[in-house]
Amino acid sequence: MKKIVKKTARRFHFDAAGWEFWTVLFVIFTFPFTYLSWIFRDKSASFFTSLIFGIFASAITAGLIAWAVNSILQWRTRRQRIEGRKKVKKHH
Repeated sequence: MKKIVKKTARRFHFDAAGWEFWTVLFVIFTFPFTYLSWIFRDKSASFFTSLIFGIFASAITAGLIAWAVNSILQWRTRRQRIEGRKKVKKHH
């Protein structure tokens, strides 16, 4: 006997920007920050100094942006939960 499975529509729910998001931002920002540190460096500084500064700046920037996105997503999720509770209370 063949079983028929009803497929329900599932909404994609993005509730947190994790390490993958941070890594993508880090990779995106590494080259521009390394380039800027190379342009504004002291002429006696080595390339590795610019590279380390670029990596450090991109890690900090990616962390700040990921934190801000997570804060917004958590606020949105909390608001949706509150609205859901209000609807349940209203119907009972």
